[in-house]
Amino acid sequence: MARHNAKRLIALSTLSAEDSKDRWALLAYILVTLVSTFVGYVYRDVVAYADTIKKEASAHGIKWTIVRVPILTSKEGQKPVAGYIGDGKTGVILSRHAYAEFVVDAIESKEWVDKAPALSSVAK
Repeated sequence: MARHNAKRLIALSTLSAEDSKDRWALLAYILVTLVSTFVGYVYRDVVAYADTIKKEASAHGIKWTIVRVPILTSKEGQKPVAGYIGDGKTGVILSRHAYAEFVVDAIESKEWVDKAPALSSVAK
């Protein structure tokens, strides 16, 4: 990306990629524990992927956002809710429509630059 003068990266990840602003939440804990227990290599890849983005993008002046998603649905008429695990705002269900809306908004916004929000959705 740096070689091609790209300045913005929005990456898709899962709740397995932790953030220092996260707090404990039962449902998120269960989901991450299931993944790490039954498909440990996937868990390790997700964690390494997020760590690499944070390190390398920052080192090359690329503004990054890692969007951490929970269980995806195809339900329409949902709006995105961004925050952190255990903050009382985010949950463990996200519509693909809400994800797309968040990404389009995040491209231009500076609110989530160099951050890894957990995303979920609620009815509009």
